[in-house]
Amino acid sequence: MDKHDEAQLQKTLETNKSGQASSWQNPDTGESYTATPSRPYMAENKVYRDVVIKDAKDGHEVMAKAWRDDKGVWHLKQ
Repeated sequence: MDKHDEAQLQKTLETNKSGQASSWQNPDTGESYTATPSRPYMAENKVYRDVVIKDAKDGHEVMAKAWRDDKGVWHLKQ
């Protein structure tokens, strides 16, 4: 995933309702993804959302945990 994909994921995590998927195609790489976030929740004094990210090319799915910083930027937890 590059900057375009990260921006799409940011938008999805910030605006989508729980279970509402967003799909996009990267204009530079041609790769397509779908991201489906869960309901936000609090942990460690931060807002978190779990998100399923699916690569449309091979169908590979990854379950990730994202947290929102004080500036409203979402980060995938490593």
